[in-house]
Amino acid sequence: MSETEIANEGENNIDLVQNGETPAAIENDAATGEVSNEETTKKQDELLLNPCGEIVWNNNIIARLLPNQPLFAPKIELLGEELNRDETANVVFERLYSWLDEQVRSELFALTRLKAAIDFVPNENEEPAKSEEPEQVATEEAAEAVAGEVKENTAPVKTPKLPLSDVAKALAIKVHEANGILDRALVEKEIHELTQDNRRELRNFGVKFGRSAIYLPLLLKPKAASLNAILTHYSKGKEGEVFVPRMGVTSFNAVDGVNQDDYILTGFKNVGGRVIRLDILDRVIDALFEASKEAKGPIAMPMAVVSLLGVSNEVACNVVEGLGWEKSTDEEGNVKWSLPKKRFVPRAPRNEVRSDANTGEKRFERKFDSKPRPQQNQGYGKKRKDKDIKPKTRHDYKSREESNIADSPFAILAKLKDNMGN
Repeated sequence: MSETEIANEGENNIDLVQNGETPAAIENDAATGEVSNEETTKKQDELLLNPCGEIVWNNNIIARLLPNQPLFAPKIELLGEELNRDETANVVFERLYSWLDEQVRSELFALTRLKAAIDFVPNENEEPAKSEEPEQVATEEAAEAVAGEVKENTAPVKTPKLPLSDVAKALAIKVHEANGILDRALVEKEIHELTQDNRRELRNFGVKFGRSAIYLPLLLKPKAASLNAILTHYSKGKEGEVFVPRMGVTSFNAVDGVNQDDYILTGFKNVGGRVIRLDILDRVIDALFEASKEAKGPIAMPMAVVSLLGVSNEVACNVVEGLGWEKSTDEEGNVKWSLPKKRFVPRAPRNEVRSDANTGEKRFERKFDSKPRPQQNQGYGKKRKDKDIKPKTRHDYKSREESNIADSPFAILAKLKDNMGN
C-alpha cells in the first residue's frame, strides 16, 4: 500500500469512530444499500483528528498538532504549500482553530467544568449562596451505583455557587492534572480524609468515586476519550501514534506495547490481561461483592461477571484473580473465590541515634515500638482498684519496738560521768 492509501485508510477508520460506527457496520449497510452517496460525501467533508495528531479533510492530511502545547488551547501547523499561501493560510487557520475549540468545549466539557470549580473565587460583595443539595449519602457504595451506559452531555458548564473546600479542592486538582482519570490507589489517603460533604462537593462537578479509579464519567464516551488521549499525548511533548480503543468496545484483550497509563487515559484498565472500561469494571467488582455478601463465604463465578465482560469463564477467572480474589476448590471439586482478609502488618522498627556515655561516639540502635506499661499512662491519676495490692506508705518509725536504752553505749557513758562527778 502506498502512503496515500495508508493515510486514506486510517482517515476512514477514524471517520467511522468519530461518527459512532464500526467498519463492519458500514460494510453491512453498504451491502444492503442503506448508506447513500450523500451520507458518504458528508462524512468525507468533515474534519477529523486521527491518533497520529493529524487533521484530515476529504481524505487529505491538511494539518497536525504541535507538541508541548496547552491541553485546552492546542496549536497546529498547516501542511502543504497551497494552504500556507498568504491568501489562504489565515482563513484555514481560523477555520481549524474554531473547529478545535468547539471539539474541546463539547467533548472535554467535564474537564472544563471541573477547572471552573477549581478556579472559582466568590465575589466579596456577594452573599455566599447556600447549597441546594439536601439529599444525604448513606454509604459510598449506595451513592456510587453505576449506570449501565455513559450518558451524553447536554448540560452547559455549571457555574459554582460555593468555592470548593480545601480538602475537596486538593483532590479535584489532582484529578484535573491527571486529565480526569486518576488511579484510586494513588490518592487513597486523600479519599479517607474526605467527609460526606466533601464528596458531595466533588460529585456536583462530575467526579465519580469508582472502585478502582477516581474519574469523570463523561470522558468515557468514545469521542471524548479519543480526543482527551490525543491532546494529552501531544501536550506532554510525546510523538507517534496514540492508542485509542475501538469504537463501542467495553473490554478487549491487552495489546502488546501499550502500558497501563495509556489504558487509564482512555478510560480503561488492564486487569489480568483483559482491558476493561472503568464503569464496567466497577460493575464487575460490585457483582463480586454482592455475591460474596449473599453467600457469606467463598463464591462460584457469578454469571453477571461473565456477562459484563463478554468473555469465557476462563478469561473471567483471570480477571477475578487479577482483582485480588483468592482461588480455592471445595470438596466436590468446584472452583470458589474469596477475598482475602487484610492481615496485620507490624510496624517496621525505626533507627535511633545514641551517643556512647564513655567515648561520645554516635551509634545506631534498632528500637522496636512496644505498648506502654499500664502504670505509665492508664492508671495515672486514678484510684487503685486492686484490693490485693497494698499501696506503698511512708515508714512508720513509731511502730518500731523500743530497744533497751540502758544497754546502749551512750547510757553507760552517762553513768560513768555521773560517778566521776560524785
